[in-house]
Amino acid sequence: MKKKVLILILALLPLTAQARSVKLSDDSAVVTGKKSINKKVCTAHKQCITGLCLNGDCVRCDNTSKLCPEGKTCVAGVCKKQADCAQTSDCKAGYDCVGGACVMCASGDKGCNCGDAEADGHGGCLCAAGSFQYGGKCLKYCDYTTCLRGYEKVERDGSCCCKQILGGGGMEWGGEGRDES
Repeated sequence: MKKKVLILILALLPLTAQARSVKLSDDSAVVTGKKSINKKVCTAHKQCITGLCLNGDCVRCDNTSKLCPEGKTCVAGVCKKQADCAQTSDCKAGYDCVGGACVMCASGDKGCNCGDAEADGHGGCLCAAGSFQYGGKCLKYCDYTTCLRGYEKVERDGSCCCKQILGGGGMEWGGEGRDES
């Protein structure tokens, strides 16, 4: 009699395990005896640490597939806001990339996307003599000065001038020249 009861219990054990299966809203858990298998099921990108939910699974992104939701970009397998950065050159001038975010530099800081200049502490750069700030970057005056034919650019006293090239090898200073061609 004990053998028959034991066989009957062993035969019905799988059926009782199926009856104890639990389905949760966001988690699917199958419980069989003492073992359980949990599988995370996502329905929206915001539920995933990686910021990307595909076919119910949280997945890592890659830069080639461009799968991140609108307004986000893939940084090291995780979808992040596009304002985030990977390096200082991704930020505006006067800002440094710290922990994936562009942070305004303090006055006098170097390496804040200002080239050789220092940050001004207001989201720009302190430009050296002979240069000016445009679009947050320091540009040299001479790089944006054009002289007429017969003149050449010369940097003098922190500014840029055009000087006339004379036929005998000498030079004469002139602010403007005429193109007589």
